[in-house]
Amino acid sequence: DLPGEAHGSLSMMTQLRASPATSTPCQKLDVATSTAPGVVRTGNISPIIESLDTSLAFYETLLRLQVPPNRGGGPRPFFQNPGLHKMFGTTGATERHLDARVPGTTMGVEMIEFHDIDRTAGRPRLQDPGQVVLVLLVRDVDALLARLAAAGVPVRTPGGQAVPVRDGARAVLVEDPDGRPVELR
Repeated sequence: DLPGEAHGSLSMMTQLRASPATSTPCQKLDVATSTAPGVVRTGNISPIIESLDTSLAFYETLLRLQVPPNRGGGPRPFFQNPGLHKMFGTTGATERHLDARVPGTTMGVEMIEFHDIDRTAGRPRLQDPGQVVLVLLVRDVDALLARLAAAGVPVRTPGGQAVPVRDGARAVLVEDPDGRPVELR
């Protein structure tokens, strides 16, 4: 556990690097041989969504993330997942979720739609604490942006075009169906 104000703030990294009382988190760790607690690889980002079907149209059809086939046909069912609901504190709810994998990686967008529980959509502004931006590296930002624009996907970047960013790449922000920013770079 981290001391006091380090929780949940950008100053956490500064405090960790500057504090001789803590371990040195910036050291390279051989995750294959280490038994030390810590992150060993990527997992998923799990946005809570309004509609799985609408989100699938965006992440699978437009962005071309890899989604397992719907073997049962028809709408994907809602079910109770006691472990997940215990972890989330959503006991009594049902949910359905699906992983849309980024090609060539273990990382995916694990979309979760809850049902049978009170839900209120939240839309923080880009600069608000708590906002998360999904950054995806793409082959052709202009071609993908054209496909998204033709499908009516909102573009958040002023001017509606990709712009140069610090590392020499070009990037654009679009919105997923729930209003979350997705950076295409």
